[in-house]
Amino acid sequence: MTSKVKEMTSPYRLRMTQPKPCPPDVAIVVFFHGGGWVICSRKTHDPALKLLTDTVGCIFVSVEYRLAPEHKFPAALEDAEVAVRWCMENKEKIGGSVSSKIGVCGDSAGGHLAASAAHDVPGVSFQVKYLTDLNVF
Repeated sequence: MTSKVKEMTSPYRLRMTQPKPCPPDVAIVVFFHGGGWVICSRKTHDPALKLLTDTVGCIFVSVEYRLAPEHKFPAALEDAEVAVRWCMENKEKIGGSVSSKIGVCGDSAGGHLAASAAHDVPGVSFQVKYLTDLNVF
């Protein structure tokens, strides 16, 4: 399986990694990069998300949340919640279907944002624990 990475046209800074071919009811995972809330970006995690997409076969949507110290708490948490809600409302634009499940995932600080979004946004179907759940691959 090969995947493609592309910028998403949305009101938020999102980057999508989609499997090719893409199954009709593919799961969509909203991913938050690590970096202590101050460094890294969605682009720094492209290679990992491409590998995950090719291995797991899900669509990964990487979120470019606002970083500290330029943006004070709770800016990153707000961005995470808004991005997950947008993905839930736009599954078909992302490449899934109305019945696609939405999950969250992140490493380090991104894991905190994923856990917060899973707690605060109704309808999140699953949370992938980046370092433990993905060790099976």
